[in-house]
Amino acid sequence: MGVDADDLADPVLDFALRAARTRHAALRVVHAWTPPRRWWELPDVERAEFAVRELRGLDEALHRRRTDVKMIKDIRRSGAADALLNAARSAGLLVVGRTGRGLGPVAHAVIGRAPCPVAVVPHG
Repeated sequence: MGVDADDLADPVLDFALRAARTRHAALRVVHAWTPPRRWWELPDVERAEFAVRELRGLDEALHRRRTDVKMIKDIRRSGAADALLNAARSAGLLVVGRTGRGLGPVAHAVIGRAPCPVAVVPHG
């Protein structure tokens, strides 16, 4: 399952949890992040603070979910579509979200390329 730290409270995570529970499977929660421009020019402290902020939302959202499903955090410094396609190699189902009326760029990029079925869940 791919998540955006800003969207973790949405139905995508709940759908993925239900799917994992139904399949008696663990849920691998993939969060990909891309460093900001000029990442390597930033002082070490600023790079560390940026990484911590990226992960804080994920940790909080997963902690709020009281579930019997085993959840595995998979943090990747990568583009979202590439991270999801790599993680999908060992998945039975890939769950991504979409906003608005059409597919977002990540959902569009993984449909047809994922080695497993893809569920696209609308946000709200």
